Amino acid sequence: MKKFMKKIVLLIIITLMGQFLLASKTVVYGDSVSILEKETSALKRANQELELKIASQISCSTIARKAAEVGFIPIVDTNQTKVDFSVALRR
Repeated sequence: MKKFMKKIVLLIIITLMGQFLLASKTVVYGDSVSILEKETSALKRANQELELKIASQISCSTIARKAAEVGFIPIVDTNQTKVDFSVALRR
């Protein structure tokens, strides 16, 4: 009977140690998930900022301003029936 009680006590101790080990691993895993979620939200914010920057860079007004800076001129009449491509061919 004593051997049986010793085995039960040993089994309970081993089970409790295993439970503590799993509980500590769960806490560490939870901390890792929390850190990854923070990094994910930071990356999403950075991505939104970049999308806004891209949208502003490709807006029509920005493109027109940059085109004017390098010497392009806007087309005044878009209903031209005769198009002269000789300027493009001279280059």
